[in-house]
Parts: sequence; structure tokens; C-alpha cells
Amino acid sequence: GYQSRQGKTGADGHLVLGPFASGKLTVSAPRVPTEASWSGSVSLSVDATAGPKPTITLRLPPSETIRATLSFEGGKPNGGFEGFTACGEWDISKGEYTRVEPNGVVPLDLIPGGRLAVRAPGGRQWSVQIPAEARPGHLIRLRWTGLAYAGVLNSQAGRPLANTRVFAAAGGSTPFTSAVTDANGAFRLEGLDALPYRLSFDAKVDSSYPGYQGNPYSRQWFRPAMLPSEDPAPMHIELARFEEGRFVGRDEVAIVGRAVDASGQPIANAIVGTSTLITQDGGTLELHAVSDLQNTSADGSFRLLVSRGDQYRSSIARSLGGAMQTAEFTLSLRDSECQHDIMFH
Repeated sequence: GYQSRQGKTGADGHLVLGPFASGKLTVSAPRVPTEASWSGSVSLSVDATAGPKPTITLRLPPSETIRATLSFEGGKPNGGFEGFTACGEWDISKGEYTRVEPNGVVPLDLIPGGRLAVRAPGGRQWSVQIPAEARPGHLIRLRWTGLAYAGVLNSQAGRPLANTRVFAAAGGSTPFTSAVTDANGAFRLEGLDALPYRLSFDAKVDSSYPGYQGNPYSRQWFRPAMLPSEDPAPMHIELARFEEGRFVGRDEVAIVGRAVDASGQPIANAIVGTSTLITQDGGTLELHAVSDLQNTSADGSFRLLVSRGDQYRSSIARSLGGAMQTAEFTLSLRDSECQHDIMFH
């Protein structure tokens, strides 16, 4: 399967990870040596081969901290920063939020390259990337009004999902924002950029990021068909429930095949995966299986178990860390097992 290991260093700073299949590996550690901090990490690539264990040394830079100030871009709430709280990324798992000062100053020691979580009254929330080159007094702009997404969140049975947090992320350094559904499952995500976003979900209303542990709405994303707008058409999203390693109430199909190159030759030890695409009102819901990425065998073969949907998206890379190629496809058969090869161009 997809090679991923993690652990905690001992008192001497050492950790042994493995075993791994031969190939290129990326080893990472957070700049802040705690369990909850993974932004601004330090990484190093290594080629794993048979024989003696390679020793890798990751050198963490000095933990220089800064103070930052929040400001509003465009409109702002009537009370300004009244009721706003903030939390550095290494304290998010503890839920330790600090009140923002009336002038927007965040009274926390922040590490450049990390993230800052900000909460506002009414359930709105932002997660902001702090640039690695940030200096004391760094200004963080929050957009209170502007472009938006609106929608209603329901279960597969059509019941409203109240008090569920909806996250919108555009990728890169763009802040991701979130809001909470009301009693009717309705939500509105404000202050967005004119960019394609991906929505994710968490049943825990106080979650600062979409988690996996204990979250029945994990492993699924919604891609809106349109960009955010000033007067958005409401989307109607029906979430699947993920429990005990599968999406409850959805048929599954095994996709078997080979990873091949443009000439049809098999690719051994390639990384392949398939997700399920479901067309909904206003966009597409994408479901990811537990083992949605795996390594192909020596003859390039694989077997992936996914939820049945309208379409599927395959992913393939020749090695860990290599360029990932994706392609969409359909399955014409309704059998429990279907044949489909994944090509790397």
C-alpha cells in the first residue's frame, strides 16, 4: 500500500521508521517539536534501498517568534474584533484560544511558516498561513464580506445536518474559512476569493480543521461547479456517512487492472488510487476510500475497492513524491468487480 509511517522521537531525538519498499521517501518533522504542529515543516528526501538503515538528520531552525495584528479587508462586523479569539497551530488540538485585543493584536507568540486559527462570534472561522518571512507586527487581513458560497447540507436520507462545520479551501497560501450550518442545515461562507474552492466537513462544531478521528463526514470533498459570487445560488449537498472503514449505505465496486505507460508496458511499484465522483445540485461530491492509494505489484497490477458512483477519478505517480496524474472515467458494468487500467503518460 501507500507508504506512510510516523512516530515520536525519544529523549535522544532519535526515531526508527519502517520497513519501506525500495524507492524515494520524504522524511518530515515540524518546526515546533510538538504533536499538533505540521505547518512549516522541515523535510529531506532519501532513496530507500536494501541493506543498512540510512541515518537521516533533520535540523530544526531556531524557533523565532513574532506577534501579528489582524485587520479587516472591506467590510467589518459592527463590534470590530469583539468576541474574536485566536490560537497558534501547536495549541489547536488543546483548544487553547486567546482573546484578540480590540485593536486586532493577537497576544500570542507565533512562528513564521506556521498557521493561525481565528474564531469570530457566530461560528465563522479562518485558518491563515503565516509567511516564513513574516516579521514582528505582521498584518493578517481577514475578509468579512464579499464573494460567497451558500448551500444546504443534508444526509443521504435527506435529513438536514445541523451544527456541522463546513470548510472552504482554495489551496496555496489562501486562508481557508469555515462556517456552521443552522437548524435547517443551511450555511453561508463569506469573504472568499474568485477562485475554485473545495468544501470539506466535520460533525464537531468546534473543530478548527476537517479531521478524520471521530468525524463521520471525513474522506469526502465537495467541488462547487461555480466560483464564489456576491449572490450565490444555493448548493444542495448530500453527505455520505463514513464509519468503520466504509461509506454506510453505498454499494462498493472493486476496480482491478494494471498501471501502464503510454506504450502499454506495466509499471511496477507505481502509486495508484481511485476516488468516486457523485453529481449533485451545484457541484460534485468526491468520496475517498480508506486505502485509496496503493503500490502496484511487480506486474503493475492493483485492486482498489471504492464506493459506486456516477464517475471515478484515477490518480497515478511513478513513485512517492513524483508527479501525480489524474483522469476521469466511467464504468459501464454494474458488476461487483470491474476492469480498468490506469495509464501514466
